[in-house]
Amino acid sequence: MSKKTPQIRFKGFTDDWEEHKLAEFTTSFSGGTPSAGNSSYYKGDIPFIRSGEINSDKTELFLTEDGLKNSSAKMVSVGDILYALYGATSGEVGISQINGAINQAILAIRPIHGYSSHFIMQWLRLQKQK
Repeated sequence: MSKKTPQIRFKGFTDDWEEHKLAEFTTSFSGGTPSAGNSSYYKGDIPFIRSGEINSDKTELFLTEDGLKNSSAKMVSVGDILYALYGATSGEVGISQINGAINQAILAIRPIHGYSSHFIMQWLRLQKQK
């Protein structure tokens, strides 16, 4: 396997493996949290996904348009990969089940066209186990 040729092959595959960096076929970004002291930023219609909610189809907090606009919070879409950066859920990975905003404890990873969120998510989970 010196040329990165796997010993076990799927039928129809004969080429050597190629190594690529994740950034070559994804874009990624993190979010932020609106000022907790400004009540006009909360109780809106935009789900605010926190790291403990990356595998959930609902959130406890909601932002207003002003809260989103006046913070570093970023929007994610259904199917984006969500990676918990720190805290109790550090290293956890999920696929966003809702459109919503993310905070700074989450890295969103969006594959470019033709790449599978589910495959990348499983690879990231395997890396955590290692």
